[in-house]
Amino acid sequence: LPTNKLVCYSPWSLVKDYVEDGSYEGLSIYPNPSITGDFWIQTSEDLYGAEISVYDLLGRLLYMETVNEFTTAKKVSLTSYTGSTFIIRVKNAVYSKAKRVFVIQ
Repeated sequence: LPTNKLVCYSPWSLVKDYVEDGSYEGLSIYPNPSITGDFWIQTSEDLYGAEISVYDLLGRLLYMETVNEFTTAKKVSLTSYTGSTFIIRVKNAVYSKAKRVFVIQ
């Protein structure tokens, strides 16, 4: 091998069965918990006219954004909000899911 060239080798891994997380329910928010307060939101279906809402544990609306085409992952930053636990909800006319997220401070 020429110098200054890295090569990596590892043996083949065993085949693993895919098992879907039952709590997923078509809405993925990651990383959870987050150390930065930034979260990425993905849905298993493309959504149109979707609303992303963030609430604190007292039910107060902290943030809301309307997404015309929810076809890729969307970033939500909660860095300017105090607290460590929030509820993020994604909904449109035919879809509504919510997940609890945590910020480690």
